[in-house]
Amino acid sequence: MKRIKRGYMKSPFFGILIFNMCLVHIILKRNGIVHFSVIIIVTLLIREIYHAVVMHYLEKEIVNPFNELKYGLEEVMKENYNVHLVHNETDEIGMIMDSFNKMTACLSESKKIKAEYAENRKMLVANIAHDLKTPIACIQGYAEAVLDQIANSPDKTRKYIEIILNNSMYMNCLIEELILFTKLDTGKLEFEYELIDISDYMDDLMEELKIEIEEQGFGFSYDNQLKMNYLCKIDGKKLYRAIRNIIYNSVKYSNVNWLVIQVKLYADGSHIELQLMDNGVGIPAEKIDKIFERFYRIDPERTKDFMSSGLGLPIAKELVELHGGTIQVSSKNRNGVCFKIRLPIVV
Repeated sequence: MKRIKRGYMKSPFFGILIFNMCLVHIILKRNGIVHFSVIIIVTLLIREIYHAVVMHYLEKEIVNPFNELKYGLEEVMKENYNVHLVHNETDEIGMIMDSFNKMTACLSESKKIKAEYAENRKMLVANIAHDLKTPIACIQGYAEAVLDQIANSPDKTRKYIEIILNNSMYMNCLIEELILFTKLDTGKLEFEYELIDISDYMDDLMEELKIEIEEQGFGFSYDNQLKMNYLCKIDGKKLYRAIRNIIYNSVKYSNVNWLVIQVKLYADGSHIELQLMDNGVGIPAEKIDKIFERFYRIDPERTKDFMSSGLGLPIAKELVELHGGTIQVSSKNRNGVCFKIRLPIVV
């Protein structure tokens, strides 16, 4: 950070003082008024010293600080926000300079955040292009194969069409999550919060998810341990999306013959805690801190088979936090994953 320390202007007062005293002494001496000349010289000396002291004070306490402030403002106009005014004033001028330093610090931080945001947007566009390129090429290739009658049997034709359909579904999933994530990222996603009995809400939600998961051949259990009714301020659809993203992340990446998802709901002090566990392969320790990063995949090679956008968990985290909650994850490699969602209870 550039620090500004301006020197004081050199004053000509003492040179003028000596010149005036010599001039008065010569004039009075020529007129024979020697004793009176001493009195006048002393008076002029006192006057000039007083004048010099006052001007020096004004220069030091007012002129120089305002010159520093002027210079700082000129630097800000040039978009140089790393400027810092050095001063010892404790009066109103010092308060103004302190406010200026706080302003430039905020502007500097804002500029840094803006640059990071711009870089993130570039990465987002690059990832979108990369993720759409593969399914588009796949759809094009298999569609051409069907048109060229390379698929020379009904079974082969059906297989090609299924591949085209799967890739179309993957693209649709990716685009939907990109739209949702962009709205979250720009603060344009609207929420409709309501005070809801969390026990009733979770019971209905888990019953629906249990049917879906068991239809896919996996195990699902839900344990509501709440002993009384608790109210939470939530947007039911948005929280449902967050929980669903977490559960289907387990389904996609379980890589076990018999996946079992266990869900527990209980009170913990002033919060409701929802615990979602699976018996999958777990997450390596070196990767667990990255799973909430946008477009991060633990196993990129298998992503297309799972129709994963790499945005499911980042979206879940954003949605939970916009409910005033938190989300944590823990895992022992080869021994499953545990997500914990905490939501504040409304008293």
